Amino acid sequence: KQIEQSGDGTVHVVMGSPACDLDSMVSALARAYFIHVTGKGAASGVVTPMFNVSRFDLPLRTGATKLFEQCDVNTANIACAEDLNLLQLNSDGQLKVTL
Repeated sequence: KQIEQSGDGTVHVVMGSPACDLDSMVSALARAYFIHVTGKGAASGVVTPMFNVSRFDLPLRTGATKLFEQCDVNTANIACAEDLNLLQLNSDGQLKVTL
């Protein structure tokens, strides 16, 4: 996925625990939304939630995928582990992370 960078070019990634259970996924979405809306803790670039799991394994999180479907949340629009090159963003000085 290509993330359109804006502002200072920073990509602020908000992710939950490595287990990527339902509460950490919802927390990542809610926190990213909060940062986006309020600007609290954000750089002037892009804020995006990221599920700390591969997109291939996302359907195995059946409770989460069912909830997102019921709430009309399209998970195809949410970054997963392989969608962002965090090492490259970090080495370019463009990464901010909230865990």
